[in-house]
Amino acid sequence: MTMTSTDIPLLVAGLLTLYCPPVAVPMYAAVTGHFPDATQRRIAMRMLLWISVLLVGAVWSGQFLLRMLGLTLGALTLTGGVVLCLWSIPMMQGGKGERRGLTARLEHERWREFVAVPLIFPLSIGSAVVSLVITTATRFHSPGDLCLISAVCILHAGVISLTYRYSASWCKRLGEVGMKLVERLSGIVLTAIAFQMVAQGIRELLPGLAS
Repeated sequence: MTMTSTDIPLLVAGLLTLYCPPVAVPMYAAVTGHFPDATQRRIAMRMLLWISVLLVGAVWSGQFLLRMLGLTLGALTLTGGVVLCLWSIPMMQGGKGERRGLTARLEHERWREFVAVPLIFPLSIGSAVVSLVITTATRFHSPGDLCLISAVCILHAGVISLTYRYSASWCKRLGEVGMKLVERLSGIVLTAIAFQMVAQGIRELLPGLAS
């Protein structure tokens, strides 16, 4: 099967449905919005590179890697939900904001630890995005189609990177009180998403529980 002129917009729409920039902005700002501007530029570039590599890798060898490692998308979903819980519950309770003044310098010096988890996984890409990319690559598997899908994935990585890059500046216009409110609300939303991911992962791993 060959991709048509309507398949590419459908893939783009699917990726943007699973990753909604307006929803991601306050979540990014709540995690690393207190970092210096230069550090956030580095993180944005690192996210662009890593997400491009991960998504393009999923296009060309996603199914093979999952089979080789013995992993399932359900396991990835459950893992992402647990990781997100660990990050979101302190945000919901205001814990991260309260300790920020004491640890801002330490966190800034360790900014690389924030890129993979939670900024890339699961806030930017999760099992649903990987599943969509792998499924599309399975349907359209000619070299030309895989190149087109890879190009869409790189453009999507650019959207994610730009969203992160300007998330802090957009949210800082709210002021300190507004940022605290955004952090609490983001924590609530993230916690709800995390529990939903955990439930979905358990259903996929143990389908008998859903019957």
